[in-house]
Amino acid sequence: MKAKATKTRTTISLNTLSIDLDKARKIQAVLDKHEINFNYLKKMEECQEEINKGIGFEDLPYEWKVSWNCFKGWKKIIKNQYLKRLFNETSDSLFEFENGNICCVAIIQNDLDELIKCEDVINDFEDVVTLEELDEKLTKNEKQLKHLNDLLDSDAVKNMNVRIEQIYKEKEDFENMKNEELEKIHRDIKKIAELNKDFK
Repeated sequence: MKAKATKTRTTISLNTLSIDLDKARKIQAVLDKHEINFNYLKKMEECQEEINKGIGFEDLPYEWKVSWNCFKGWKKIIKNQYLKRLFNETSDSLFEFENGNICCVAIIQNDLDELIKCEDVINDFEDVVTLEELDEKLTKNEKQLKHLNDLLDSDAVKNMNVRIEQIYKEKEDFENMKNEELEKIHRDIKKIAELNKDFK
């Protein structure tokens, strides 16, 4: 009986003493596939140049901020203006790095209530070890983006969002009215106190 062939999975961990640029090219290919405008390969080539000059790997700039604006693919998926605004304004990074390795990918919010109430576009960060996992997480994000866009663009949710905005406006108006009335009461109390002082 023949033994089952096992599929080889490529890890994305790089040796920091001599960077595997071939592996960095494969990582770059995954980023390019998902239209992420971040030149990871160039960063690794620059780090290798520094290592060749005798710079210790612990002194290399291995941490980078990859904003969601670098993720060009999401701009093609998202048509909903509310969702566009959230991703344009978020300060969350798309990746987390460890010694130059992409170790975590930000995962898009799957709780619509949290998204609307707190405007948190990121649910969590998930670990990635292989190229396949990196590809899977980015594909998962693209699918979630499409789901959120379709949901928020539906007539039912649009109407609910309009009502939510109305409720917040009514709440704000009520708070303003309440504050104004309280101020008036305080002023009236002060006037009465001053009048009583005059009669003493």
